[in-house]
Amino acid sequence: MKTREVAIFTGARFTVPQCIQRIDHQSTHGWQLRYGGTQLFSDHSSDGSGAQAARAAVTKALLARIAKMPAPSKLQRVPSGNKASDLREKAEAIYQRAATKARREEAKALEVTLGRPKSDE
Repeated sequence: MKTREVAIFTGARFTVPQCIQRIDHQSTHGWQLRYGGTQLFSDHSSDGSGAQAARAAVTKALLARIAKMPAPSKLQRVPSGNKASDLREKAEAIYQRAATKARREEAKALEVTLGRPKSDE
């Protein structure tokens, strides 16, 4: 899974995976998970001291969502009205299986990178 460096308002730097955004606006400070919906994990502090714990919580939630949800597809959701073949539906099913497996492998690699123990399946 792709990661990037994020600097928060205090100057502290964190490595976060894609699908996690930093929110620092007036009295709101935290990490937002954007995978299968959105969820904010607050720092519960105005000085940024809770950012590390909040990042750990949002990363754990991301890994749980990846494990449970199918991989997102950029394929068209509804076939065109003038198409009569079921080939697209078959291709979508094959793609979903392959993409979900790939996302789970990325999540396992991220767990290793972040130093988390592997979860038993």
